[in-house]
Amino acid sequence: MAYATFHIARELAGAFLAHLAEHHLEVRDTPERLGQLGPKAQDVIEIELRDDTYAVAALEDIVDDFFATKNISNE
Repeated sequence: MAYATFHIARELAGAFLAHLAEHHLEVRDTPERLGQLGPKAQDVIEIELRDDTYAVAALEDIVDDFFATKNISNE
């Protein structure tokens, strides 16, 4: 079984978790620190959802909405 997993910069993780909760999305386990990743060596947190029944398009909309409210590009 595959669960939706998100990788997000550590400084945005708290706000992202709150955003997921507002959309009634529960986190499967305690978010895990993956360390510094990517070209900017950002401290990254992995967040896995509890439920595997959400459509990918719906999850993408929720993520895009989060970044739009933070006025951050989702790249």
